[in-house]
Amino acid sequence: MLFRASAGVIALAIVGTVALAQPDQTSYPTRPITVIVPTGAGSAPDVLVRKAGQELFGTLKQPFVVENRPGAAGMLGANAVARAAPDGYTLLMAWDGMMAINPVLYPKLSYDPQKDFVPVAAMGRTEMALVAHPSFAPNTLQELIGFAKANPGKINYGSAGIGEVHHIAMEAIAYQAGIHLVDVPYAGGPAELTDIVAGHVPIGIIGLTPALPFLRTGKLKALAVLGDKRLPELPKVATVSETLPGFSIQGSWLGIFAPAGTPAGIVEKLNKVINSALSDKSFSDFLLGQGIVPMHMTTAEFRQLVIDDTARFRVIIKKTGIHVE
Repeated sequence: MLFRASAGVIALAIVGTVALAQPDQTSYPTRPITVIVPTGAGSAPDVLVRKAGQELFGTLKQPFVVENRPGAAGMLGANAVARAAPDGYTLLMAWDGMMAINPVLYPKLSYDPQKDFVPVAAMGRTEMALVAHPSFAPNTLQELIGFAKANPGKINYGSAGIGEVHHIAMEAIAYQAGIHLVDVPYAGGPAELTDIVAGHVPIGIIGLTPALPFLRTGKLKALAVLGDKRLPELPKVATVSETLPGFSIQGSWLGIFAPAGTPAGIVEKLNKVINSALSDKSFSDFLLGQGIVPMHMTTAEFRQLVIDDTARFRVIIKKTGIHVE
């Protein structure tokens, strides 16, 4: 009896310790939330997280602490969050390249988007444009296609790196148009943009957020925009699909992920407050002004988006022959 009673006390103590170790879902959050952003300061993901943190402070009463960890196509940041405690206090700002493209390109990827993370909330889709230096002769995608056919293999384009959405989108355009363009990969979008503005490479696909100031001042011109409709900021610029019907890359989505095992109550709470913030007109207008279209999805819908985009990019990558060494 004494042994049984002691065992029972020990069992209760263990259960009590485990219970105390679980995150308090009802009062969450009780301290600052760290959001790891695998890009540099001033990038679209960085801008989105910092603004979201300001909006959510009024509801959550805790700040979002942004930690920039750029590099390796987002893998550095993803690995850090995958290893973090699943308590809701370390989150990842990720995009389709990290969660839907990397798994296709890298057979030995150091993280598994489906197993190591739980989707929390889709936040926005960055608009993208095919831009050119003003000295480049073509002014539209149709003119670019004709020019490229007359000069096969002689047109370089800048990309944010092999396997990035910028790169895949341009290769998809070239494949569908039947032209050959030469990729000049850079270590990220900012470096690509700098060299296009300087005229070192004539064209490239760039996120609208960083490209807009140069488009507005005439230091760049837009040949086409990605997406299923023209952009309010560039109403005279045709979409890629107007020239190449069926073109399916519409930009790059951004969203918040948590480590696998994060309590469902915390994930749902974050999803609810983030979607509520995205519905606020001032926040929505700010994002639209940055070339980011707000998205509203349940956690289940967001998970399905990741699954569907992985399958879609697998087809595009196979057709175009894109690969990493």
